[in-house]
Parts: sequence; C-alpha cells; structure tokens
Amino acid sequence: MNNTITQENPYESPDHTETGIQDEPYQPKIFSLNGRIGRLRYFAYSWVYNVLSMFMIGIVAAIFFPSLMEGDPENPSGAMLALMGVLYLPIFFCFIVAARRRLHDLNSNGWLTLLVFVPLINFFFAIYLLVWPGTSETNDYGPRPTSNPGILIFLGLLGPLLIVIGILAAVAIPAVSFIHLTLPTKR
Repeated sequence: MNNTITQENPYESPDHTETGIQDEPYQPKIFSLNGRIGRLRYFAYSWVYNVLSMFMIGIVAAIFFPSLMEGDPENPSGAMLALMGVLYLPIFFCFIVAARRRLHDLNSNGWLTLLVFVPLINFFFAIYLLVWPGTSETNDYGPRPTSNPGILIFLGLLGPLLIVIGILAAVAIPAVSFIHLTLPTKR
C-alpha cells in the first residue's frame, strides 16, 4: 500500500511541469541596453563610459579644435560649441542607459531617468541610484545580476580613490606653491 499523498493544484494548466530552477542570475553586459545592474556595476560602468568617452573626445579635440578657434581662446566659436555638444551626446546617452538599467534593478520604470533634467532633484536622484539597494530576486525587469567579479570591484573602488586624489591635489598644489612663494630666500 502506497501512503504518499500528492498535492495537485486544480488551477494549474495540464501542460504544467515543475522546473526546479528558480531565480537564476544572469551575467550583465557592459554595453547592453536592457537588463538590470546593481549599485557597484552602475558606478563602475559609469566610470568606464566616462573614461572611454573622454579619451575619444580628447583625440577629436586635438585634431579639430585648433582649426575651430577664432583667435581668442576665451571666446569660443559657434562651430566649436556645436561640436562639443555633438561629442557629449553619446556620453549622455550612455549615462541615461546606465540609469535606466539601474532603475530596472530597483523595480522602477525607466522613464524616471527623465528626472536628470529637473534641477536639484537630479542630485537626489543620482544619490538614490548610487545608494538604494536593488531587489534581490527576480522582478518585473528580469532576474537578478550575478555577483560582481574582482575587476568590477576594483573599477568601483578606483573611482572614489581618484576623486580623493584629485581633491588632495587641488588643495595641496596651490598650498605648496603659496608656501614656496612666501618663504624668504637666503642671499
């Protein structure tokens, strides 16, 4: 005699089968337009986008800007300003895509990225994207991303380190110059 009791759901479809695999994470791609990314990936991807775009803009600027200058470097020409605007469009697009993917991790609609155009709110929106934890399971926008690899953690920590070094250099270099200029010289 078989004493096992089977529980059957009367509301499931006849073709229903249990998969046993639930909430399997996926590996996000850096230049993907869809999917979810966590806080550290958002920060690291933003740094990668920024470094790549600044490198390319530097090359274009070295080639084209000298020919667009109209004598006075303090008064840029309209063509140079237009070129700068066109060069910054891809950077802006990359940051909008990264913010959209981060919002998907927060189970929020990607249309909230339009908050970057609202003054003062965009500051708090950026803090929200960097600090608020995403959903830990599958949400409306897909499965959770895999855990962060070592290189991504390195890139995520490199950003704040470079900011601190830049702030220290911005404070220390003028201070050292001032001290050097005010010290009496020996004759």
